[in-house]
Amino acid sequence: MNYSLLTALLVCLLAGCGASQSDLPESSKRPVNQSVVPDDSEGTEKQSAETEPPTVSSAVEVIAISDDSVAVFEAEEYIRKQGVSALPDLAEHMADKRIPPAKTPSLYQKTKNVSHTPELGDYCFWMFQEIALDSIFARVNDEFSPFTKSTAKDWIAKRRELSRSEVRRDAAHGILQSLEEYLAIHPDDAEAEEIQSFYKKQLVTLNAVIAAEQKNNGVTKP
Repeated sequence: MNYSLLTALLVCLLAGCGASQSDLPESSKRPVNQSVVPDDSEGTEKQSAETEPPTVSSAVEVIAISDDSVAVFEAEEYIRKQGVSALPDLAEHMADKRIPPAKTPSLYQKTKNVSHTPELGDYCFWMFQEIALDSIFARVNDEFSPFTKSTAKDWIAKRRELSRSEVRRDAAHGILQSLEEYLAIHPDDAEAEEIQSFYKKQLVTLNAVIAAEQKNNGVTKP
């Protein structure tokens, strides 16, 4: 057998057994062992949007447009849990005249004695009062609140640098001032005296909390 001829044929076969990477179209080239991964960026973006954490503004928007009472309840509870930090966002909606299509039991209770159709601005003001005044007395919101629907935005804006406890202390101060003026004219109002006693105790508690916070933060009281 002619081994030279056999060797030549074998070399030829090995050299021509497939196209090299350089002979392939650019679109077909990829590094060795690199697997093809499907592009799931659209799905990832969609999932990210669906799991985006809520904000006070987005919760207010749910109250404004949703007819799902459960969703509205959850939005309302989310806002309450944010406490004083929710007040600036709520204040931004005081003039919002949209009519929320759904009501939670607490919001419905507040609308019972309202002569007009409640607007989103009304709901935001009620929640603003509930958080800032922390009152168990309905008369505080109606008669002794240190701010109104039209002044609430300015009231919280002036306190943007204060802690949560300091904001609540300022609210308690305002309530007590209103009560003092009222009781000077109506000294026999037993309920007003009870409210006054409640907020005096709350003020003592808040002062103690603030003093502890300042001590922990290394702040010296002037």
